[in-house]
Amino acid sequence: YLAVRAYTQPNSNGLGGGFGRLSPKMSVTLKETVLPPPELTSVIASGSQSIKLTWTAPKGTDIILGHYKAECYRPGQTNAERTRLVNSQFLSVEIAYLLPNTLYECAVIAYLRENSKALGDAWTPSRRSSWIRTWPGNPSEPTHITATAVNSTTVQIDWKAPLASNGEITKYQIIVYDSKGVQQNIYTET
Repeated sequence: YLAVRAYTQPNSNGLGGGFGRLSPKMSVTLKETVLPPPELTSVIASGSQSIKLTWTAPKGTDIILGHYKAECYRPGQTNAERTRLVNSQFLSVEIAYLLPNTLYECAVIAYLRENSKALGDAWTPSRRSSWIRTWPGNPSEPTHITATAVNSTTVQIDWKAPLASNGEITKYQIIVYDSKGVQQNIYTET
């Protein structure tokens, strides 16, 4: 409900004037204000351990944003694998320290400035992106390496695959050194 009244200025001697009578009270129903979500415009793998997100700001004239939070999730996760807080002036961020050759989906959450009169401490997430795979990375070293001399010029070498492939392993290199540690030859096995 609200009512309105007018005010007149007193004369130069400070006499008269003042507030008049209140208008009749009237009922007002406020429209529900919702913080619209940011919209992801680009989500791309930018390295073996990073994804770059770009978005548009929430649309609305009365909105004073505080910051964004960018998040990336692995399949089946409800908690983000990695997050980055971003100043509201920026509309892109790179999320790092992700796993190589791994699927992620990402989202951006807009937060209002603290104590914003419009919506309190509201926040709203974008829709999650489609799945993005980080680039393949370098594999860890092969394990359980054994070398057996077959004769005076041949060595049989066996190994197990690396514990972390970080992508599809398509070949191995064998580097041969002499007794002084000087590289003698490189063999590539597919």
